Amino acid sequence: MDLAALEKSELFVRLDARALKAVKAGAQVKRIRAGSLLLKQGDGANHLFCVVSGRFKMTTVSKEGAEKTLRFMEPGDAIGCAAVFKGFPYPATATAVVDSESASWSAAQFQELMRNHPQIAANALAMVGERAEQMLQRVREVTSEPADRRIAKAVLRLLAQQKEKESGNGELHISGQELAELSDTTLFTVSRAIATWKRDGIVTGGRNRLHVTVPAKLMEIAGEG
Repeated sequence: MDLAALEKSELFVRLDARALKAVKAGAQVKRIRAGSLLLKQGDGANHLFCVVSGRFKMTTVSKEGAEKTLRFMEPGDAIGCAAVFKGFPYPATATAVVDSESASWSAAQFQELMRNHPQIAANALAMVGERAEQMLQRVREVTSEPADRRIAKAVLRLLAQQKEKESGNGELHISGQELAELSDTTLFTVSRAIATWKRDGIVTGGRNRLHVTVPAKLMEIAGEG
């Protein structure tokens, strides 16, 4: 099994050869079919996962039963790190978007890896802090920025994540509803924004596909130009 994706993971960067060998030796790899769950919100954090291939969608359900897409996880992304690291239930559900593979370590294995290789613990702490900052940024955007700007930022984040993972060809495979959840708005608002961008030649695409043809224009809408 090719575990090269682990070497690109934020969780395992700056590890020496001995540490990487221990990480790979302890990994349990399994295939998850599209639409199947990797882990479920509220379950005990017994394992930490890392995406080897494919793609997972992270979602959370509110007390009122509303589902919200938090982010998509690509090869190299760690899933369940904060829960295992801090010892609380999984805060979100991970569902395979396409046929995928994941590597996993039990919570006990991960604790041992951190003890034996302190760089992993440092990486995990940095990841937890970064994810928390990302969520705070989304909260700030919801309270202070218009919907079209939030949608543009969500699209740019997905493109940046794709580029960072060296996956895809610049085309996003995402539904309007998922984009609405990622930008904390409604499907109607997303559809209206995308229609305007298509008319202006900023994006192209069809059902569940979006390709940004003029990134500079989208960055202007996002307030990043």
